[in-house]
Amino acid sequence: VFFLRLTHGPAGAQDRIGVVAECTSAMAFVGFLNLAALYPMEKTIFFHDYRSAGSRYSTTTFVAAFSLFAIIPEFISAILFTLIMHLATGMQTNARIFFEFAVSIWVELNFGESIGIAFASFFDTMGLSVSLVSVFLSVAGQSSSVFSASVAKFLEDIAWIWPMKYAARILLINEMTGLQFDCSSESIQNGECTAATGQQVLDLFDYHDTTWRLMIIAVAVTIGYRIAAWAILVLR
Repeated sequence: VFFLRLTHGPAGAQDRIGVVAECTSAMAFVGFLNLAALYPMEKTIFFHDYRSAGSRYSTTTFVAAFSLFAIIPEFISAILFTLIMHLATGMQTNARIFFEFAVSIWVELNFGESIGIAFASFFDTMGLSVSLVSVFLSVAGQSSSVFSASVAKFLEDIAWIWPMKYAARILLINEMTGLQFDCSSESIQNGECTAATGQQVLDLFDYHDTTWRLMIIAVAVTIGYRIAAWAILVLR
């Protein structure tokens, strides 16, 4: 409802940047909130069983079972979100773009869940975990999305470890490639039209990667975070 239908008018570029910002900054929090509703109880039961019959229960089995249980709802959520946010707003699409959009959303959901597992496993108090995860994900989202085309260098470098950085690039590249906006000379002069073409936006952000390569890296990084969450549970 907020975006309704994207247009090709003078504000078209800014609107599309806004869509990408919304899609790549909030989804990790959604993944964490999904986890917060279920994981504390599951963790308590697991810790009890582990201490009662140590060798028969392993952290690997627990994390694998929890991950497999969550992955199908995550994919369904990602596809539903893509149908609404991607198709209903009138973004550019085809089978490949739709698939990459949905996987990008899933990557962020899974990332938020992994961060939640790590913090909720290490700390006994869920309230403290929520506060720390919120700060962590806020920094990750602000430094790796499209809120600014000129992020501080050290944050720009750190952001390569966040899946959101890859997701933002995938979404913006797919949306801006080949786009032309209806900008008059007057709208360009008065600043109403910030970009006359999608390519100008990609040049501004310096996004010139291939989306399939970004997709592979994003999925690999996401799997890495789940392994890291398992390692923290082992330490705990």
